[in-house]
Amino acid sequence: MAKALVECGHDVTILIPPKGYSEYKTSRYEVDGVKFKRVLGHWLGRISGPSLSAIFLAENALAERPDVIHVFRPAGRSGVAGIFLKKFTNIPVIVDVDEWEGSGGLADLAWFIWRPFHDYQERRLVAMADAVTVSTQNLQKRMIDQLGARRDGVYYVPEGPLVSPDEVEKAEDKLQPPAITFLGYAPSVYHDLDILSETASIMRRNGSNGHNGRFRVVGNGPGLDELNKCVTEKGLQDIFQIVNNDDPNAKYSAAEVLASASILVFPCRSNRIREMKAAAPVITYMSAGKPIVAGDVGPIPTYLEGGNAGILVEVGEEDDVKALGQLYADGVRKAMTAGAYNLGLRARELVRSYIWTKERGMKTVQIYRHAAERLSKSSDSKYSNAFDASRIAGFLVVAGVVALLLAIGLSSRPFVSAMLVSVGVILILLREYWEWRIKGEFAVHPTFAILLIALILLHLIADLLVAVLRLLS
Repeated sequence: MAKALVECGHDVTILIPPKGYSEYKTSRYEVDGVKFKRVLGHWLGRISGPSLSAIFLAENALAERPDVIHVFRPAGRSGVAGIFLKKFTNIPVIVDVDEWEGSGGLADLAWFIWRPFHDYQERRLVAMADAVTVSTQNLQKRMIDQLGARRDGVYYVPEGPLVSPDEVEKAEDKLQPPAITFLGYAPSVYHDLDILSETASIMRRNGSNGHNGRFRVVGNGPGLDELNKCVTEKGLQDIFQIVNNDDPNAKYSAAEVLASASILVFPCRSNRIREMKAAAPVITYMSAGKPIVAGDVGPIPTYLEGGNAGILVEVGEEDDVKALGQLYADGVRKAMTAGAYNLGLRARELVRSYIWTKERGMKTVQIYRHAAERLSKSSDSKYSNAFDASRIAGFLVVAGVVALLLAIGLSSRPFVSAMLVSVGVILILLREYWEWRIKGEFAVHPTFAILLIALILLHLIADLLVAVLRLLS
């Protein structure tokens, strides 16, 4: 998407959260005209790191002087940053949703403390956003029916393939021999890759040795180590190859992996999360022009034209890995027949409509323009005066005084709390001096107010915990 927007003549910067909480250095780089900026981590670590990283994300977004902000994922750090930007600025904010993030979906898999927060984030940001883009039609329906998004403000924007058919045709088939292949991220072996190992085991027992009878998994994620153990336990090491693409000595491009595949398999169960989620690997598979075997779950039947461009495995409500392994083994056998080759050719034709071209980029620009028009017509918008310097300066003074009084009254180390307040005020003054001296502007951002309060509250919590432990001891 970013490359397509650059082709349309726009300046695009992608902000990336820190890899780890100890990453202090902000890095910038550019690829194909798209600018990338990795936001720094924070020394306060895992306890407060996510919250402060979200604040830094929002602050860095404002520093780019954007005309529009597209927030990808309404939960986690990006969700906090999105809510913050929408509440304190009058910049159009569009949120992209590609999974069921709230209650009933991914939130149920999170630590119990974060579940209601993630649910709130999804509901709040979707309702606040000037526009919502979704990767599946099921998500589009959910945004409107369950989360209260405006019907005319939710846009279906399907994902594109990692590589085009032309790139696959030019790629070398470096991985030999050809194999039945899975390409993608592996969060856990029990996140559907256990089905693939069971499929390999069944086909070996039944003597299905077509296409060399070999399986190959290429990708990254913690699930690869688990899969390796599973394959070893089943005694499949001689027919099952696992390639970790995080290893610089064994890194293959998506085009090279697809060129070396004989059949492409996307094993999946049917559940609420999968029904909503985009099956991005399947769209990438379609560029190969080879037989695809995938579950008839969520948007996959739409991608594969109801079975005219691939073999759909009817998984139903089945969850038993042995039964699912048998279903996918039957699907792979069908993919070994001569007629399956034509299905792959049809998939290659269809995938061209998903590729991010300049035309698709222009359609996305139209979404941004509609969002900006919708915001400008909101005469009763409570965010229109969000950058009134006197209002926010007053807020900073009041917040600082209250926080200082709390720090002195509650903290066992008031001097340290007072120092934190002083540091926060100095940062604000330095920022404003820089804005006035270098840019000739005066614009107070609320980021520092929230950052200041967050630092003081964290210190207070730490001091209170110390005091309680002392009393208990």
